[in-house]
Amino acid sequence: MTAPSPDLILDVENAVDYVAARAALSERVGRVREVSASDEGKLNGVLFVVGERGSLVLKQSLPWIRTLPDWSLGAERLRREVELLRRWSGFNPGFVPEILAFDDAANVVAMEYLHEHVLLRDALRSPLDEATASALSERLGGMIARAACATSLLGLDRAEYRAAVERGRNAEMTALMHDVVFAMPFLGEPLQMSTALAAEQSARIRQDEAALAAIEELAWTFETRCEALLHGDLHTGSIMVDGADVRIIDAEFGRYGPVAWDLGELLGHLVIAEEVHAAVGDRAASAEVGSMVERVVQAFLAEMQGLTATLPHARRAFAMNWAAETAGSAIRFGGVEILRRIIGVGDCEQLRGLPDAAFAAALTTLVERGRAAVVEGEW
Repeated sequence: MTAPSPDLILDVENAVDYVAARAALSERVGRVREVSASDEGKLNGVLFVVGERGSLVLKQSLPWIRTLPDWSLGAERLRREVELLRRWSGFNPGFVPEILAFDDAANVVAMEYLHEHVLLRDALRSPLDEATASALSERLGGMIARAACATSLLGLDRAEYRAAVERGRNAEMTALMHDVVFAMPFLGEPLQMSTALAAEQSARIRQDEAALAAIEELAWTFETRCEALLHGDLHTGSIMVDGADVRIIDAEFGRYGPVAWDLGELLGHLVIAEEVHAAVGDRAASAEVGSMVERVVQAFLAEMQGLTATLPHARRAFAMNWAAETAGSAIRFGGVEILRRIIGVGDCEQLRGLPDAAFAAALTTLVERGRAAVVEGEW
């Protein structure tokens, strides 16, 4: 199937005219000096615009997946991202980039260009000092807890909550995430693996009845729980950092769902980074990143405790029981995220470029840890 052609597809050439034609953007950047395209991200086109007075990012969603142009996908997904980032900025101020403008007709958002920030995934490739690892863990765990409280029945009355759930429906992107996480890697036709080892591990998981049953249960929870407004794809490639400063990006999967999914996806990617360091023999870096897994969970629980402190006793007791249950479920969701990144359609960027022996060690260990997390709820 060939995707339709939209009226405007931004590129490094026409982005200059696009900015010049919009006063708010032109005033911010002045005369454009440079436009470059990002090679990150699978779904959307991203351009960095630098001018004599300032800079910005243009992000455009098209009616297909950027890296799979024959795979159609609704371009309105960008509106969902803008809505979520604006909503999250209310209870997590300073955690999202500034939204400068949204062009609904062309499905383009202009936002702050975070010059000094890098993807958390890339920051984790180098050893983190203890203070930065601790601060990042605290900020990320607290951020998830604040989103959970502010957008759930813990922070909204029932009418507000019902209306928010209805506004937060994101059926197409939820179905896409379900397919690539819970179905295609395990239940559909076997995918073409990049290595014989990956193919061997894929076949092993596909024959593991306990793992498949646990994944079915997680898929059920993913589809049926509407607890709070999620980012929806909160991994280390959707988080930008400058030291301990955090910005959340790429929220087109935003919807109401189980908080354990956001928390678990992040934890799963921290475990991947931990095992990559271990595979190349950097035990200190591995231990530091590994400690972040528990620190993020503890920060989530601590923030929940503070946020629910003024609730009536029974309601607070329920909230903390729910938070503990969420932390446990997050391990299982983290496990399925690890598995699907290795044997599914999602790429495990962290494994790229590893020497053969390190690649084999990391892949094998991650499949073992992912399977244990999914089935046993333990890393």
